[in-house]
Amino acid sequence: MKRVSCLAAAASLLALAAGCLPDAVGPPTPTDDPTSITTRGQAIASASCASCHGGALRGDTTSGVRAPSLIVVKDYTWGQFDTLLCAGLTRDAEASFGPMPTNGQFGLTPAERQVLYVYLAEYWRP
Repeated sequence: MKRVSCLAAAASLLALAAGCLPDAVGPPTPTDDPTSITTRGQAIASASCASCHGGALRGDTTSGVRAPSLIVVKDYTWGQFDTLLCAGLTRDAEASFGPMPTNGQFGLTPAERQVLYVYLAEYWRP
């Protein structure tokens, strides 16, 4: 248990240093247009996720990075997903990958993270 709390604290500091505050906003509401979410979500995933997770987002290990299929997002709550992007902590806080490039390298806004979450969790079909 102590290891998990240390990982969480370290990840929070990394997220703050990187300018990413997990769970600052909730996911888009169901009233958002599904076509718009799908279009924007696809664009964000292509630009921000495919370089590590593969063009089909089904996982990739050829880049030397352990990047799983993004089907796992369906098992994450919004808060867990945002913490993963911002701090690199998995939903059970047992692993820390450090902040995802979507935080720093690609600089996704909270609104873009929201759309990405809803797209991957509800609309994306691998």
